[in-house]
Amino acid sequence: IERGRFTALESDRRTLGELIERYTAEVIPTKKGWAKAQIPQLAEWLAVIGNVKLSRVTADAIERARNTIAKTPYRRSETGPTFQRSPAIVNRYYAALQHCLGKAEDWGWIERNPITRVKKFSEPRGRVRFLSPAERDRLLLACRESGHREIQLLVLLALCTGARDMELRGLEWDRVNLRDGSALVEDTKNGHRRTLTIAGAALDEMHKWSRVRRIDTKLVFPNTKGDKPLDARKAWERVRDAAGLQDFRFHDLRHSAASELAAQGATLREIGAVLGHRTAQMTQRYAHLTEQHQAALVREMAHRVLPAARGIARPAPFWRRKNLLGYGCCRWVNSNIE
Repeated sequence: IERGRFTALESDRRTLGELIERYTAEVIPTKKGWAKAQIPQLAEWLAVIGNVKLSRVTADAIERARNTIAKTPYRRSETGPTFQRSPAIVNRYYAALQHCLGKAEDWGWIERNPITRVKKFSEPRGRVRFLSPAERDRLLLACRESGHREIQLLVLLALCTGARDMELRGLEWDRVNLRDGSALVEDTKNGHRRTLTIAGAALDEMHKWSRVRRIDTKLVFPNTKGDKPLDARKAWERVRDAAGLQDFRFHDLRHSAASELAAQGATLREIGAVLGHRTAQMTQRYAHLTEQHQAALVREMAHRVLPAARGIARPAPFWRRKNLLGYGCCRWVNSNIE
């Protein structure tokens, strides 16, 4: 104390477990629905190093705990099979703790976020799984035969708009304009509102759906009580299995919409605008889909240049170029020899 080295820091009195408890109680409820996935992620950190003082939560301690979590198998259900966490999943655990420690820095519990000195795992390139024409026809047929009108319309909207699952299920009638074929999405993943264009078969089905809409809720796809969006996960799994689709998620319908746009000649910028991407990096995963269109553009350009290139005269051979110095020298030598 006399040397001034002792200070009553919050990091010496608080544990990581206390931080996680406060973060779960105060911060997560203010975030969007997808943030609830952080609750089990933070629970893993709590089980591994929750009793450690914040002053002892160093980069080395976090890295060791992260590696322990990565090696620990987990179950998606109580009786289901065990899985090993992929690098991408472990990085989601990293992100949850990173934001949690960031709030501790804001609250004055720590002076510096130690996780910034821990590198993330390298992840493979994002997958791009989209429907072939035959798979698309089988899926739409399975939706019609299921008798579940909600999942039929949701699949059709996803294919025709490229919107996310949460964006479609959260649609409200007062933000849908069937006359113009548009729908305003307020609650997007990146927090920016955007407008969906609804056309073709999707617009026809929306007109039919509006005639039988429920009047006790604003939601286009409400649950039984009408207070929350519909949970169509089980219905989706049934139609997906009935269509015989392997390794396919509802989110992949978004990739299918992007592939159709690319087939129609849309640029990466246009695809990103339709999908609501904030950065060009997000759209780069669809770059290979536009290669065929880009190759067609190059071939068309080459065909336009070729006729002009054919009219260019070839240069005369060397021995016919009278304006060269060598030609004059040869004449001078020949005249002196004579």
